[in-house]
Amino acid sequence: MEGFARIATTTYSAFRGYAWSRIPPGTDEAVLDALRRLACDGRGDFPEPDAMARGLVSDGRFAAAYSVRTVAGWDSEGRASEYLALALMPVEDTVRIDLVALLANPFFALPFREPPATIEYSGPQSAIPPTDAAGRLLCRHILDRFDPHAAGALLAAYGKNSARWTVRLCDDGNATVECGEWRKPSEGAK
Repeated sequence: MEGFARIATTTYSAFRGYAWSRIPPGTDEAVLDALRRLACDGRGDFPEPDAMARGLVSDGRFAAAYSVRTVAGWDSEGRASEYLALALMPVEDTVRIDLVALLANPFFALPFREPPATIEYSGPQSAIPPTDAAGRLLCRHILDRFDPHAAGALLAAYGKNSARWTVRLCDDGNATVECGEWRKPSEGAK
């Protein structure tokens, strides 16, 4: 079975001040702001002008594929603006996407003044992560040289175990996966 038909999207950038292009159904500004912080963490205060970061972040409930960059001359005064594109889904649905295929959508490559409310995804499902991935994340909270094609299945299976997940694509075609402390079984996923 192929992936989703439609995935809700939003962008965060400045025109006359920073704002979200829309708040997708089932979310709110606080959820989006938390996902934005996860996606933008590690970019630094002054990233290279042409640098674009891409990946997948989650709060344990929602997951967001993202791209973030600086766009020159973007705001109403012609100043540069950070531009974040997010495609959101429930964390358990990430098994239905191949992260690399999803990030190939033009929504993540080009800035839009009026971004679409959804994008279509009909690509493959996630690959299967290595069997030792969960144990390594539970103990060390980080995986290097991870296959990004398997990020969706990893997050769908274990995403509710932590309130902080980042999958960052690397220039060599691999990804780095980081997560926060895992919840104790008695805490349960909320």
